[in-house]
Amino acid sequence: MNAYANRNKLAVVLLTVLTVFASAAVLMADDSDANSATPSALSVSDFIANKNGTITVPVNIDTDSTLTIKVTEESNEVAKRDVTVTPGTTSISISFSLSAGTHQLVVWVSEGSTSLGSQNIEINVKEDIWSNVGTYIALVIVAIVVIVIVVLYMRAKPNNKPTTTFTQLEEEKKAAAAAPEKEKAAPKTEKIKYTSSRRK
Repeated sequence: MNAYANRNKLAVVLLTVLTVFASAAVLMADDSDANSATPSALSVSDFIANKNGTITVPVNIDTDSTLTIKVTEESNEVAKRDVTVTPGTTSISISFSLSAGTHQLVVWVSEGSTSLGSQNIEINVKEDIWSNVGTYIALVIVAIVVIVIVVLYMRAKPNNKPTTTFTQLEEEKKAAAAAPEKEKAAPKTEKIKYTSSRRK
């Protein structure tokens, strides 16, 4: 009876030990195969007012999954994106625009309902002069002022346009070209008259 009881106790102990080892193996396998993200090592491209900038978060992906990257500012959602990832994916990114100024943001990465981490970040957004309506208004005003100055200058300039027509100019040129021939012919006539009078 004691031998039978001892065998049962031994079987229970062995079964308990095997269960513990199996659970540990499963937990270790789950930990090694789990997807992870590193929001603390994120990178940020230059943000310019009202133009998209990009935030990139390094990830370590072992299984096909869908990760969600979200950006908030004072609990308000600024941007959100679901990214399908596969083993070998090294980073996920999100692009969005912000107004000019300094923004205190939080970047969140999650897999379903499981959070993979978050990171606070401060972003200084530069002003884009070409996105400002005032820039275009100033350019239009400068163009108008230049046009007004040119018009006033042209009106003040004396009118030097010729009063004669093209036909009249052509006739004057022909007359000027014929005048030397008549002047050359005149001395010959006088010489002939002088000779004839002398013979008489």
